Amino acid sequence: MKKLSHTLVSILNIRPGEERAVILMFIHSFFLGVAAIFLGTASYALFLAKFDARILPWVYIIAAVVNTALGYVYSRFERRLSLPGLLRATVIFLLAAVGLLYLAMASIDSRWTVMALIICYNVFTVLANLEFWGLAGHLLNVRQGKRLFGLIGSGWVTAAIIGGLSVPHFVDLMGTVHLLSFSTVAMVLCLGVLIYTTRVFSHQLGFSKGEGDGADGSGESPFKDRYLRFVFVVAAFSIFGYYLLDYIFYDLVEAAHTLPGAENADETSLAAFLGVFYALFRVFSLVNNTLLYGRLINRFGIGLGLLAVPVTAAAGLTAGLITNFFVPVNNAFFWVVVGAKLFDEVFRVSIEEPSMRILYQPIPAGQRLRAQAANETMVETIAGAAAGLVLLFLTSVLKLASVHLMFVLFVLVIGWITMASALRKEYTVVLTRALRKRASLDVETLLRDAKSREVLKERLYSNVPGEAIYCLDLLEEIEHEQVGELMTGLLQHNSPEVRRHVLHRMETLSTPGALNPINAMLRLETDPVVRGQALRTLCALSGAEAFETVYPHLEDEEIDTRQGAMIGLLRYGGIEGMLSAGKHLHLMQESKIPSDRQLAAKVLGEVGTASFYRPLLKLMRDDNVAVQRTAIVSAGMLKNPKLLPPLVEKFSIPSLRSLAVSAVVAFGEPVLPELARLLGQEVQPREVRVRIIRIMGRIGGRQAIDILKRGLDMEEEDIRNHILRALLTAGYRAAPDEVLRIQQRIRDEAEDAAWTMTALMDIGDHEFVSELHAALAGEIDKNRERIFQMLAMIYPAEAILDARNNLNSVIPEKRPYAMEVLDNIVSPDLKTFLFPLIEDQ
Repeated sequence: MKKLSHTLVSILNIRPGEERAVILMFIHSFFLGVAAIFLGTASYALFLAKFDARILPWVYIIAAVVNTALGYVYSRFERRLSLPGLLRATVIFLLAAVGLLYLAMASIDSRWTVMALIICYNVFTVLANLEFWGLAGHLLNVRQGKRLFGLIGSGWVTAAIIGGLSVPHFVDLMGTVHLLSFSTVAMVLCLGVLIYTTRVFSHQLGFSKGEGDGADGSGESPFKDRYLRFVFVVAAFSIFGYYLLDYIFYDLVEAAHTLPGAENADETSLAAFLGVFYALFRVFSLVNNTLLYGRLINRFGIGLGLLAVPVTAAAGLTAGLITNFFVPVNNAFFWVVVGAKLFDEVFRVSIEEPSMRILYQPIPAGQRLRAQAANETMVETIAGAAAGLVLLFLTSVLKLASVHLMFVLFVLVIGWITMASALRKEYTVVLTRALRKRASLDVETLLRDAKSREVLKERLYSNVPGEAIYCLDLLEEIEHEQVGELMTGLLQHNSPEVRRHVLHRMETLSTPGALNPINAMLRLETDPVVRGQALRTLCALSGAEAFETVYPHLEDEEIDTRQGAMIGLLRYGGIEGMLSAGKHLHLMQESKIPSDRQLAAKVLGEVGTASFYRPLLKLMRDDNVAVQRTAIVSAGMLKNPKLLPPLVEKFSIPSLRSLAVSAVVAFGEPVLPELARLLGQEVQPREVRVRIIRIMGRIGGRQAIDILKRGLDMEEEDIRNHILRALLTAGYRAAPDEVLRIQQRIRDEAEDAAWTMTALMDIGDHEFVSELHAALAGEIDKNRERIFQMLAMIYPAEAILDARNNLNSVIPEKRPYAMEVLDNIVSPDLKTFLFPLIEDQ
């Protein structure tokens, strides 16, 4: 028995730990389905027996108005009740509505109660779906949803099959009206299941009302979100298409079940036909939901779910029109339309509806139900009302027959397919955004506002140095007309950090009119770092004329002030300044005091003249490590090729390696040929070769990429791993003629990992083989990493690498989002290799 249960779970694609949620949601769906099938069959049979099918558009319009009003009420309750409370209130409302209408129908034989009944059915389907899928969306994550939404929704389908097949028997036994008793009892049972489910899974349903919302808990309107607008447009197309085909179907069904000379269709015959029809499409839906949907949607992605119905509708419409005009077979057109309606219902229930629910999963939990309510109680109902108005115009004013309406529907389907394809692309974008959860600031938009600019000017004098500097940088970025004047004023700021930053910007920008304020500032400034920067800026603004002012500070007792004077004169002080400062610089580099030699190295770097490289050759080999470190940094500033060999020597010294790598990166592309030569020398230590590869990746550009690509054929696996990472860092994206080669490399890595996995299973997890087990597991990790690196070369790199990073996230929601991103980006043939490596990771 246990083996049979395990087999069934495997066939249904249920993972360990999901069984209870699936069973409860299936039962919940089953009772909703029982209520819906008997309510729907009774309402349409009684309606078509008392009204002409041409009245149906009015039903759509009235139902839309009622649903919109209920949607408004629902949104008010949604903000006040917890999720479990809201779901229970919805089921209680539906139970009361069905029960009261049953009592009314049983005691009053009126056309108006029949009209109220069919409107109730339209309201029931909207609110029941909202309640059920709102609960499902919080019990299952996005990956579980793709596998299980079809399965849990099949409870409704199963109920519809059983109920539909039993309708003819119950109609003969008790009459059409009393079918509503089954709906009432089913809703009572549904309420009991819901109460139990919300108690069992209270930990998953108890998110804070403000989660993902605004500070007040209300959140932004779903209609302001670009992604949700795509969802709403596709949903509107779907509803519009549904009602048009629905009208065509019922118009033909009514005509087929109206006896010659009779005014209305036969009620019993209609109920029997509709019961069998709904049972038949539910059988197909059940097979699809339980066995096919999860596998199909995982194989082909959300695009299948969005396109299945419109593409099938287009095929059915084409077949119907061809049959009507070119196939002279009695009732052939009727049965083609019945077939088109059958497949529309099957794919809508078993593929489109679960897929549409998946579309809400990437948005924050606190906003999902609000977005779903906006769609199903406003967007879809308004679309239904619009469809009703269009149908009234086409059938009552233009007098179009059903066959003519099929042309209208065909045009609508083309637009539907176009928008569904666009939504498929937007879904991937939003998934990636949900995975990253990173906000960005649109500075330009912010600073177009005059008030915002005034606020920035006020905050320049903030007591927080970082805030003042940030505001100044923003004003400079937008080229504010008063930025020079504002900088001059900030020379009196109470923070030394701000004053130094302003002086540095003045040096860089050669700010006019700043000489007198800087001279005045020097007389009062006490901070040695600021004084040193002021001397540099003074030299930058007035050149050789600053010599008399700056020269005395070469003997300043404060090292920072002395440094500023020396740099200023060497860079801007003309011949006289360079000779004077150069003499002091030579004395410092030959000094016995390490701090003097370190200052000499720092000055050489700040001056930035490539021809001043010779002193750095000696300083990089200094006995003092601090002097060496400063000299290495300065070598990166000078970028003279003669400094490269001693820098590469430092790659083997752990304490200096990072600084040396950064210095070489600063050289840029001109250093690449020499690095390529060094990389090709097998005598180079591994640490040196690895650092050269990383440097090439950081420098980037076409030349670096070409050099790195040649290294992919190196025998050493470790070196190839580093080359792959460096190629990604360099921004490499495979050209069309390179994609096939990379795809084959991915397959090779996956096959290698599969062999290692088999070996792991063969050796087991015994303690005496633990080291071997760990080593093999590490090899699989390397295979997996290389696969992701190569995937990032042929697909959007940022999305692929974000997904890789989040597969092992400690945040539970991150992993399913990562899986879903990969599912929607990677091609089906590569997914067959990738997913076995990550699904059980």
